[in-house]
Amino acid sequence: MHDIIRRFVAITKVNYILFVPQIKHIFFVHIELLAQILDEKHIIV
Repeated sequence: MHDIIRRFVAITKVNYILFVPQIKHIFFVHIELLAQILDEKHIIV
């Protein structure tokens, strides 16, 4: 039972290390897109 938990934690850590940079990248891209859309709306107004 303890071995299963340890294995699960190891897999979770690997997934975290792999996916967090991708999530941050996507997050920043969305912020940049929102900023561009807002800038365009301000220019139109």
